Amino acid sequence: MDLRTTASTRVAHAVANLQSQTAAIGTKLSALKTSTSGCLPSLGTISDATNDLNEGVSHLTEAGQVLTKAHALASDGANAATDGQQYEALASEVEGLLGRLIDLGNAKVGGRYLFGGTATTTQPFAVSAVDASGRPAAVTYQGTDERSRGIVGPGQTVDTIYAGGSVFQATGADAFQTLIALRDNLRDPSLTQSQKSAALNQRLSEIDTSRTALLNTVGEQASALENLDALTNRIQDVKVGVQSRVSELEGTDFAEAAVKFQEQQNALKATLAVTAKIFDGSLLDFIR
Repeated sequence: MDLRTTASTRVAHAVANLQSQTAAIGTKLSALKTSTSGCLPSLGTISDATNDLNEGVSHLTEAGQVLTKAHALASDGANAATDGQQYEALASEVEGLLGRLIDLGNAKVGGRYLFGGTATTTQPFAVSAVDASGRPAAVTYQGTDERSRGIVGPGQTVDTIYAGGSVFQATGADAFQTLIALRDNLRDPSLTQSQKSAALNQRLSEIDTSRTALLNTVGEQASALENLDALTNRIQDVKVGVQSRVSELEGTDFAEAAVKFQEQQNALKATLAVTAKIFDGSLLDFIR
């Protein structure tokens, strides 16, 4: 058996195997890095969706507070001890609440309307009619009925921009019209005290319905925020795991190991060459 060939072949195979492993690890590193970078767009879109929803929750929470204040004013108005001057004061406060509610319905984030559905560049609510004194008599929704969605992953979306018509003007729960009616009931001198109380009690019921619709939307958005938070944490955990694995693989100097193997191979070849000469010389001596 040719010892030189056998040993040399084994070393060559070892070096080739190491080089193959190095190439394979390089491919794996590339794949791991790609998977890590693939998470980044998701985190970016999740952040955008989270911001939109947080703004939505904030503005709808304030809208709920506006209705709570209106409810208190309606309750005060339903008190039989209230006189004409007090009614006017209450009506003026309701007027201010109506204006604030319209502003909240037309809130923006990043240049986009929060409650216009997919029509994010169209003002959702506009005063479409005024009374003889120029005060708002009707508010019309100008957005779409479809919600705008944000992409948070492959095949995954979340509702971010809600359709204001179903939030502020749900069937039987038109918050704007309720405040308009409340304002007018408080100012109406033609109503007897009992009629005014009955009208204001009706407004109280409508305010409760409108407020419930708003808070239901807040609850839905809050739930979506919790899901986005969990998804963000999961992606970050995966990123940390991948980055740790990449660091481990990159910490192994396979290139240096391959060089050392090559040096050992060259040294072995030189030794075998010297040994061959000795063997050849010994054989000639034997023949002689």
